[in-house]
Amino acid sequence: MVLGAYWFRYNCRAILRTGTTQERVEHVVAANQLSFLQVEARLDANWSAADLQMQSDALGRDYNVLTCLLRYTAAPGSAFTIEERMLMADFKLMRWWSAFTRRLFMTAPARYSLSERARILAHFAHILASRSAALARA
Repeated sequence: MVLGAYWFRYNCRAILRTGTTQERVEHVVAANQLSFLQVEARLDANWSAADLQMQSDALGRDYNVLTCLLRYTAAPGSAFTIEERMLMADFKLMRWWSAFTRRLFMTAPARYSLSERARILAHFAHILASRSAALARA
């Protein structure tokens, strides 16, 4: 079980290390009024547990928007790739971890969770921009 968890986390981090085009991500953020880039930029702020909860809720809203858009821009018959599904599971796992650590008044792990979830959303925004560009060319 420990090896499975390690494998999962290692692969999620490897997926997130792939490059994203900042310009494309910013375009998706602006077009859909998302806030994950703002959350990521303000992670150094001295947030209380309530502030961390508000930021977590904002990331949750962005997640719902992006996964819905990804579902509708996917090829017929295949909503999400294995990598996307892994990142979705990681997002949910990090949301749980953030809630757990925030309740214990440990802000550093909660901030790390917010950071990783923001990177997952940036990855999804990059995928969405790539799919949109491909659809525009078709």
